[in-house]
Amino acid sequence: RLKKETDDGERVLVGVNKYAEEEEQPELLRIGGKVEIQQKKALKQLRASRDTKKWEKAISAMQSAADTDENLMPYIITAAKSFATTGEISNAFREVFGEYRPKEVF
Repeated sequence: RLKKETDDGERVLVGVNKYAEEEEQPELLRIGGKVEIQQKKALKQLRASRDTKKWEKAISAMQSAADTDENLMPYIITAAKSFATTGEISNAFREVFGEYRPKEVF
């Protein structure tokens, strides 16, 4: 009965039979191989030009803080300012915390 009322328009269900938006698929952003090559080259230049000692000190301090209950955000910011990449920051945390593995539920 509820289905019939909804289908006939007697009962209003917002988003179903009233004010429903048409599903529109977003256009996918496709990035060519040329951009990948440019990004890898830029990353290589970044790693070559950054202050390695400052970077190592920031990563080491961040890992040491991760072993405590200390707020990690200031250490992450310092690492980012020393031009550590998100991958390097994530890898540093993986060394301390390990990698998340969801439990098998079946």
